[in-house]
Amino acid sequence: MNYALLAKSPGAITLPSLPVKVNNKTYRTNPVEVTVLKPGTTDKLDLKVTLSDTTCYVGQPVIMTVHFYVVANTDVGDFSLDIPGFDPDRFILDDPEIQKNAKLYKLDSGLPVYITQTGVVHKGQQCVDVAIAKVLIPKTPGTHALGRTAVSASLAVGRVRSNDPFENMGFFGSRKRYAQYMVSAPSQDLIVHPLPKDKQPAAFSGLVGRYTIQASATPTQVDVGQAITLTL
Repeated sequence: MNYALLAKSPGAITLPSLPVKVNNKTYRTNPVEVTVLKPGTTDKLDLKVTLSDTTCYVGQPVIMTVHFYVVANTDVGDFSLDIPGFDPDRFILDDPEIQKNAKLYKLDSGLPVYITQTGVVHKGQQCVDVAIAKVLIPKTPGTHALGRTAVSASLAVGRVRSNDPFENMGFFGSRKRYAQYMVSAPSQDLIVHPLPKDKQPAAFSGLVGRYTIQASATPTQVDVGQAITLTL
């Protein structure tokens, strides 16, 4: 069994012993000591979080978008995202309109999201804007702190010589050396008001916003026995 663990602060931590029960007998794993190093900072990465609204009602959808900016031609090895605002305990989560070039990606939390990449100019530099958006529908009123959003990424910072003589001779080239960096965006508050009780319809569904319904069928000219796809 594999688990992805995301360390949120530097220092020494201990992954505790875990119990595993087999045939009514309990076995325990060994504890594991882990040293978490503080990541570096770089002007090649930036992060911004936007909300379509900072005040809403319970049941009213708000779009939260995370913009991860990477300076063009930067060699990114891998990255992980920590987006505490995408919290299924406090919000019903949905996807906004999915763009054609969007790619499905799974966060470390297991939540699936769609990522788009667009070339933009950010702070005077040509960048790639890696954007992730979710619709947040608040379940309860109050001030919801969305938490600090952070991205940890490994960037190529040079090359290392290999003990493999074929690599050093140039058959495959020397290996790239990567360093870990992190960027973050401060927490934002989403103020959620309770729904007014007066004049509330008896069959009120609990959703607030502008909604439409429409239907389409393909094809619209068919022979007897031919299937028609009806989309609502």
